[in-house]
Amino acid sequence: MNERDLETAVLRALAQAAGEIGDRPIEPEVPLAEQFDLDHEKFYRALARETGLDIPAGDRERLATLSGCLDYLAGGPDD
Repeated sequence: MNERDLETAVLRALAQAAGEIGDRPIEPEVPLAEQFDLDHEKFYRALARETGLDIPAGDRERLATLSGCLDYLAGGPDD
């Protein structure tokens, strides 16, 4: 997946876990849970479905922000 595909997958998962997210901008470094009424478990399951990746529970803290999700899904550096 390229970066645009990854971002689309994250946004789809977010919409499934937080309801209507509308077209408001998402701050990439601000935790998603601070920006949306997020059901974390639903988000992780939806993200796994959207990407086809298994996301271990120990890695979930890396998925707190949009930029963290994109880095993780792209195989970026461990924080």
